[in-house]
Amino acid sequence: MGVQDKKDLACFKMIQDRIFNAIKNSRGTQFERIESRVVNGASDDYFYFVKGAFALVLESGTEYKPILSEALEIVKECSEAAKEALRIAKNHIPGMNADRRK
Repeated sequence: MGVQDKKDLACFKMIQDRIFNAIKNSRGTQFERIESRVVNGASDDYFYFVKGAFALVLESGTEYKPILSEALEIVKECSEAAKEALRIAKNHIPGMNADRRK
């Protein structure tokens, strides 16, 4: 499936870029954009195709159970990502198709 609408796809990539930059500015961690291959029932599919909202899954860290100091750094960078997502939502996403619901 995936996002087919070009305006939505551009907005989604903009959101990813801003979140990635917030994480990178937090402590230098750099992510590459990947396309989710989870479809048909995953939460991001549900929110996009049923509710008309973008959803992201953010995973960070390199270990299942990092030591406490590393875990706290991961929390900091994920918090910066969440704050950036809220700033994006507050400013409304330009060009987003506001009502995709069926």
